Amino acid sequence: MPEASKVQKKGGVSLTTALFGLLLAGSIGYLIGTSPSGVSPPVAVDQPAPPWPLLRVAVGLSDFLLDTGKAMLPPDIQVFNKATAFFESAVIYTFCKLRIQDELAAGPKTCSALASGIQANEDMTCRILRAGQKIGLVQPTADGKWQNTAMAQLLVGDDPSSMRHFVQMINEESLLAW
Repeated sequence: MPEASKVQKKGGVSLTTALFGLLLAGSIGYLIGTSPSGVSPPVAVDQPAPPWPLLRVAVGLSDFLLDTGKAMLPPDIQVFNKATAFFESAVIYTFCKLRIQDELAAGPKTCSALASGIQANEDMTCRILRAGQKIGLVQPTADGKWQNTAMAQLLVGDDPSSMRHFVQMINEESLLAW
């Protein structure tokens, strides 16, 4: 074992330096490979977007960090996370189907007021709100009301960048294909 560390020091390249170089080279290669003409992708009119090269590097770094984090999880935790991922999707879908985020877009509401607004059972509404809090869709206020987070705002129906229809398509049409 001591021999390996001596070889590494003699080579002059530490593992950290090698990984950084690999990450940098991979990011540059990814950037060049995905935008050969240097043209930015189309974006929504009202949506400012970062420069294409910066976005590509950020996405590459994010993917690298996510993959590293996943690789560090024991296999049983990875299987558990994948097996229960459907629950998160079901909560997001329920928010979209009942339009909970649309009701909360007008401002924070109590569980009771929200249940009345969406014409749903109060106990069920309170449970779905707690599930939504767990995955980051809503958060309680100091006075016991519920409000949208930035993630839930992406599901509001009249927002031009709304992902509500995508969520509904994935959970209705695409799910039937399986």
